[in-house]
Amino acid sequence: MKIVKATVGAIVHDDGKVLLELRNHEPFKNCWCIPGGHIDFGEQVEESLCREVKEETGLTVREYRFFNYYTEYYKDLNWHAVALVFLVKAEGEPVIQEKEVKEIRWFLREEISPLPLAFEHRRILDDFFSMKDKME
Repeated sequence: MKIVKATVGAIVHDDGKVLLELRNHEPFKNCWCIPGGHIDFGEQVEESLCREVKEETGLTVREYRFFNYYTEYYKDLNWHAVALVFLVKAEGEPVIQEKEVKEIRWFLREEISPLPLAFEHRRILDDFFSMKDKME
């Protein structure tokens, strides 16, 4: 039986920039992504969000709000997940978790366009920046 996974994603943003990670594992190795990961059995969604951000970036989530959900289905990878994406403000200094992350960097909107992005993260970031445009 195939199972649809539940994941969280964090658009960590500050001063017009977003924090992205360069993946160090499959799927999408060597592609950039927002921090996030699988929700553990019995774990609250918000707990998972804070845990994943801390594990992958070393940052502590100080505030968050739900942004949107995205279906991530890749038949060739045998991957199907529903990503619950949050807007996040975090504090601390980024620390690389080398098993999963090669690099962590802050990017301006225009710097993201040429990057290879994992999963549905291009669409997620496009939606985020479109929302910001409407608010300004």
